[in-house]
Amino acid sequence: MRSFNALFALTILLPQISFADIHNIDGYVGSIRYHEANNTVWASWSKKLWFKLENPSKEVEKCLYDSSDDSQDGYYIAVPEDNETAIAMILSAKMMYSKIQVRINDDQKIHDHCKLQYITIL
Repeated sequence: MRSFNALFALTILLPQISFADIHNIDGYVGSIRYHEANNTVWASWSKKLWFKLENPSKEVEKCLYDSSDDSQDGYYIAVPEDNETAIAMILSAKMMYSKIQVRINDDQKIHDHCKLQYITIL
């Protein structure tokens, strides 16, 4: 019975402490990189895009990319492949220097970059 009580307590407590945080962050589109489908240099990035979020409205420790070159540190957001709508919005916001809002889940990443959940041009 004691092990049942412990198991019951874990099923109640564990889900509450294991959920990732979802963040809405405002900022501007900085550098953008797209990896072509047949690239051989970074094949695992094939058909994916990432961009740097400049002047973020808040800090999310789990999404801070720490580069060996300090000038490259920052928030990099990855866009999954075949997402032309998001890519068009990112390029548009970059060209117009429009503020955007991105939603990220800090436990969902593509490599070391937080994965884009949605983007809004503000």
